[in-house]
Amino acid sequence: MRSTRFRTKLLAYFWLILIMALGIPTYYIYHALEKEILQEETQNGFVQLDLVDWMFHQHSPFEDMKQLNAWCIELGQKLKYRITLISENGKVVADSSVPFNDIGNLENHGCHDIAGSGQRFSTDFERRNFDLCVTVFKSM
Repeated sequence: MRSTRFRTKLLAYFWLILIMALGIPTYYIYHALEKEILQEETQNGFVQLDLVDWMFHQHSPFEDMKQLNAWCIELGQKLKYRITLISENGKVVADSSVPFNDIGNLENHGCHDIAGSGQRFSTDFERRNFDLCVTVFKSM
């Protein structure tokens, strides 16, 4: 009878040690990798934001707003990003996910911190989708 208790305790300690030996490193590695991936993706987003800004200034001037919006849509599809161009007063000038006819219906960003700040990077990691927002200081 006594040997059964000892075996049960031994088995329980074995499982406890096994769970701790596998669980603690797994937990640590998961959180370390998650942090590293988020930092890398954020840095990559800023690089892509600079690329979009550079491409915008290289391609300027556009004939009209419709051509600018078409350029944003094409670039957004290729990069798989949403690109929003905002004027200095906060009005959305072009958006890669909105048809040209609906641009006027978009919210004015003049009251937000992004208008006048140069560039902003916002992420939505649940959908793994990046929105790039470039503030345009030129009068168009």
